[in-house]
Amino acid sequence: MLDRIFIVAGNRCKIEIGTIRQLGEKLSVYLADDCTLTIGDGYSCTGKANFTAHEQGRSILIGRDCTIGSAQIWASDMHSIFDTETGVRINRGKNITIGDHVWLGYGVMVLKGVTIGSGSIVGAMSCVRRDVPPNSMAAGNPARVLRSGVVWDSRLL
Repeated sequence: MLDRIFIVAGNRCKIEIGTIRQLGEKLSVYLADDCTLTIGDGYSCTGKANFTAHEQGRSILIGRDCTIGSAQIWASDMHSIFDTETGVRINRGKNITIGDHVWLGYGVMVLKGVTIGSGSIVGAMSCVRRDVPPNSMAAGNPARVLRSGVVWDSRLL
C-alpha cells in the first residue's frame, strides 16, 4: 500500500491518517510549511486522490468513514492574484473540512474554504466552491445542493 502513497511536506507539518479500508490508484499529498492533513478512520478511495495545501498554515480535515471515487482537494492556489488598484492579494488559501461519512463521487474537486457536512454526497465531476450542509446531496459545476435530508450506505440494498 505504501507504494501508492506519495507525500511532499514542508517543515512542521502534521499528518494523521487513520485506518484505510481501500486505497485506489494513488494518494498524493502536497503541503507547505505548518500545514495539517487529517484523514479519519475508514477512509476509502477507488481512484486517485490529491490533497493540496500550497500555502503555509492551511489545513485539510477529512472525517471518518469517507468514500472518495477520485478527487482533487485544494486548500490553496498555486499562484497569487492581486487587485490591480490596491496591490492586495485576493486569493488567500483557506482551510477545508469534510465531515464524517461523506461520499465524493468520481472526479470531484473541492476548493479552498469549503465545509462539506457529515453524511453528504457530492456527485461525480462536481466542483464544490461553497459549503454543503450535512445530509445533503450536491452536484454540478459549480456544485449546488439538489436535495436535503438524505443518508447513504455503501451497500447496494
